[in-house]
Amino acid sequence: MKESRGARPREQKLFRLGILMILSLAWGCAATQSGSHEPWGQKACGIEIRSLRVTGGGGFLDLRFRVLEPEKASTLLDPAAPATLVHEPTGKLLTVASSKIGKLRQRTAQPETGREYFILFRNSGGLVRPGEKVSLAAGHCKVEGLEVQ
Repeated sequence: MKESRGARPREQKLFRLGILMILSLAWGCAATQSGSHEPWGQKACGIEIRSLRVTGGGGFLDLRFRVLEPEKASTLLDPAAPATLVHEPTGKLLTVASSKIGKLRQRTAQPETGREYFILFRNSGGLVRPGEKVSLAAGHCKVEGLEVQ
């Protein structure tokens, strides 16, 4: 009987630890999903911002967006319309990053509803940090107050 009493508190501790782990994982997943679907007033551009993250060791900002209305969203995917981010605290412009093969931005004449696209912006010197605000501008499209993740 002594063995069953000794094992029981240990089993209870393991059970409690397991429950805590499950709850913390569920809470973390819920926080990630709600943050990625937060509305930022982008409907005027026909898009839904999925994420805006610092990447590449702080050297780039990765913008991901889903097309809701192709006619309005076409400006963001038009190579003739330069897309920029404005760092709200300083007013500095961040341009689309370039490589030897061209701009790091998806382009299409006919955006597809529901499809997700990306644009990589240069973040020289790590100017923009997570938690700061930027504005997106491309042609007639302007979205203000985007929080960098």
